[in-house]
Amino acid sequence: MSRDWPIFYGQDLPFKIRHMTQYAVEAFEFGKIRMRRGLSERVIYHDPCYLRRGMGITEESRIILRSIPDIQVVEFYRYGINSKCCGSGGAARKVYQENANAIGRATIDEAVRKKADRRLFSVALLAMLR
Repeated sequence: MSRDWPIFYGQDLPFKIRHMTQYAVEAFEFGKIRMRRGLSERVIYHDPCYLRRGMGITEESRIILRSIPDIQVVEFYRYGINSKCCGSGGAARKVYQENANAIGRATIDEAVRKKADRRLFSVALLAMLR
């Protein structure tokens, strides 16, 4: 939306478009929301392809994760702007099923090697804010 809508509109938009993680980080900074309980787990966060490559948004999800009491955040070997594809987005699973399965297996294997209790994507972060 932040890239396409101004083109469709024909000029700058009269409002700012932000991703939900950007909004959440700002809300944390101003004390509008806070974590009420911790999560005693070791988690590994996978950057969604479009969010990182398309929008360049990588730190906001990590800021939110680090604000959760008792959580331990570990990273994939390749993370942030350089993270690998999960194999499931953009119809990859339907078109290149064998490759998608191999990519997904490699991602899971790495999370297991890093002893993660849970692998998180951006959507999972939203559920944790409740």
